[in-house]
Amino acid sequence: MITRQLKKNTIWSVLDLGIYPVMMILATPVFIKHLGYEQYGIWMMVSTINQFMYVLNFGLGESTIKIISGNRAFQNTSLITQRINRNWSQALLIFLFAVILGIAISRSGFVEYWFHIPQHLIDSTRLVLILAFTSTGVKFCEMILLSILKGYERFDISAQLSLFSKNSVVLVSILLAACGYPLYIIFLSTVLINVIHVLIQLIIIKKHFSFLNFMPRLSTNKAVASKDQFWYWLQSVIGLLGFLSDRIVVGYFTNLKILGLYSLASLIGSQIHNALTALGSFMFPKVAYEQSLNKDTLQLYYNSRFVINSAGWFIIFILLLSGDLVFKLWLGEEKFNNSIEYINLYLVYIAFLLLTIIPYQFINASNKPYYNSLFEGVLRTFHLVAMPLGFHFFGIIGLLWGLIISTGLIMIFQYYYFHKYFFNMHSLLNGIKVIVPSLCFIPFIMDCNLPIKIIACVMLPISIYLFYYKPSFLKFGNK
Repeated sequence: MITRQLKKNTIWSVLDLGIYPVMMILATPVFIKHLGYEQYGIWMMVSTINQFMYVLNFGLGESTIKIISGNRAFQNTSLITQRINRNWSQALLIFLFAVILGIAISRSGFVEYWFHIPQHLIDSTRLVLILAFTSTGVKFCEMILLSILKGYERFDISAQLSLFSKNSVVLVSILLAACGYPLYIIFLSTVLINVIHVLIQLIIIKKHFSFLNFMPRLSTNKAVASKDQFWYWLQSVIGLLGFLSDRIVVGYFTNLKILGLYSLASLIGSQIHNALTALGSFMFPKVAYEQSLNKDTLQLYYNSRFVINSAGWFIIFILLLSGDLVFKLWLGEEKFNNSIEYINLYLVYIAFLLLTIIPYQFINASNKPYYNSLFEGVLRTFHLVAMPLGFHFFGIIGLLWGLIISTGLIMIFQYYYFHKYFFNMHSLLNGIKVIVPSLCFIPFIMDCNLPIKIIACVMLPISIYLFYYKPSFLKFGNK
């Protein structure tokens, strides 16, 4: 039965997940037009480097959600308060470290060497780096606050705060860029806005959960307090390094303009993946709660797998069919011609990567989160092998083909072991079935004739129906 709270959670989360990617996509041509290729390339380069900061998350978000989900059923507020205060203190320390690290990297000379920064942009690039790292440090504090709401399954409030936070930054950035302000002013405004939002979020959370006090304390304890938190952290580090490695390679072997164009493809694909990952995160507290009561979660797995993957594939299918019109209107003729091949390949890569979302949430909610670290490690290792090989033989296009092929192959075996160890299903065929819908996208990025593409269009809904919808037992319009 769909509860009123679940409806509110879903509606607000969909708005949060949908509006921000649309805002970013609409804003990109504005940024390129007013900042130029080089400054936009610097923005993408700084964002790439800055995202490596998230290796310092230490699983704080997931551990906050799980400690609340696992203890709220027993009303253990004292333990919840203790652990939240500990995670909050760590977030504040990470913020300070982020500022120091940003200063160190900006003065090291590494960035201008690796990404070939022109001499006249070096000083402004260094300032932007410091501001970007400072902004990310503030986001660690926000991560703890929003995780508290998710742990209590108040995704509606979390989504409202996240929507306000992210989209206000984009709107102000668009306004400043259109008014001709330089990149460092845009990043300075981002820092100030993020600080204001954290203060607002603190006030709102205290209103809903008055027993929380957010008292920071210095501690000599380990940064990672438990085995579960360690595995959450390790899997995020592995995934982050793998996810950003392609842009690091492109930045080294090309220039700021090409990096900016390539980032357009990554922007579209990653926004789809991030949105569906956030929607899939609904499962984390739900599964943790169900498992704490020793309930079976197989049907929940089938249902969520169908909803998340079919939604993602539908979006990708529409974009591949209408891309020539949509992306040309969005980017203009020149940028469209330079980037459309990257965009289509990246979309198909995301069609395979979507398969990781639901198993990831179920494993993290279990007592075996180390399997996610193992699976992430295997997947990203194959990426790092396949990408350089593809790049060596076929350039940047080969890099993307390396991502697609390696992801498809690894998904078969990862699903086999996931089904085996979590649901006691021993069949390699089940692992093959899950990738069939993703395979239907391959003809759209190859020089295939029309009949083959029509067959792929027919096979996509059939395979989703047989391998995803039927096991889910979902009946639309009924209970």
